[in-house]
Amino acid sequence: MKTDHDNIYHQIYSHPEILADLVRQFITEPWVEQLDFDRMQPVKTKYQIMQMPKRESDMVWKIPLRPGELIYLLLLLEFQSKVYRWMILRTTIYSCLLWLQLLQEKRISARKRLPPIFPVVLYNGDKPWLMPVRLHDLIGLPSQSPLWPFQPDGRFFLIDEGRYPQEELKQRDSLSALIFRIEQCTDPEEFSSLLTEVIAWFARYPDLTELKSAITALFHNALTTMAGETPVPVHASFANLLEEPTMLRTRIQ
Repeated sequence: MKTDHDNIYHQIYSHPEILADLVRQFITEPWVEQLDFDRMQPVKTKYQIMQMPKRESDMVWKIPLRPGELIYLLLLLEFQSKVYRWMILRTTIYSCLLWLQLLQEKRISARKRLPPIFPVVLYNGDKPWLMPVRLHDLIGLPSQSPLWPFQPDGRFFLIDEGRYPQEELKQRDSLSALIFRIEQCTDPEEFSSLLTEVIAWFARYPDLTELKSAITALFHNALTTMAGETPVPVHASFANLLEEPTMLRTRIQ
């Protein structure tokens, strides 16, 4: 049985170092260099969209900018089998609800301007993301309509795991890049070498051993998908799994 992807990714990206790694490696905005990840803080959200299930996996991080400003990074995890056309509507609503929460909790002054929010969607679907990432692209108005200035706008930054070539990902010293490669892997022969790379990564970053259980679950999901309905046993301990990388190949044959 697969472990819930949302829970796995929530464990991984609740860790500030790995969230910082994702931003540095895969968000191609020049101002990312200005972010002070040493002082980033998680923000507990209380909002919920009516008639929609609460998404426990979505995360908000408060990150200072080195010139003295700050942003709120809103990370939404999207693991639906089909692309969700209205995701930009959801991110726009979440952004507005976050502003309202900050005002209600008096985290920002009612006399000051609202802090910027940067919505990011981390997508791990089977098909490429071809839906709009900007709200204006979903509004039915002619391009020259005088109503455009009155329409809300918004956009999100898309990280589509499947669009990064394996060779490009191999060049990055990044746990996120390894995760993307595990998710993309469909060849049992590649799993042994991938596991060896994961072992080497944790050897370089021993302070992050707490993430091993989440990576174990990720491997388990990938192997289960590859095996179809056939149960795929894995070690309960990721440490044991790392000590016996050749076992992976045996289990998927």
